[in-house]
Amino acid sequence: MAKIKVGQPAPDVALMTLEDRPIQLSEAWSNGRNVLVIFLRHLA
Repeated sequence: MAKIKVGQPAPDVALMTLEDRPIQLSEAWSNGRNVLVIFLRHLA
């Protein structure tokens, strides 16, 4: 995967929620909201 430069939109990827449910980033920001992604390594 190519590196993302500052100011570029994030790629549309699927991530797992804390409820163990997959969600596409495009779903989360589809209504114009901002999205903050936090990676919690200690929960793995």
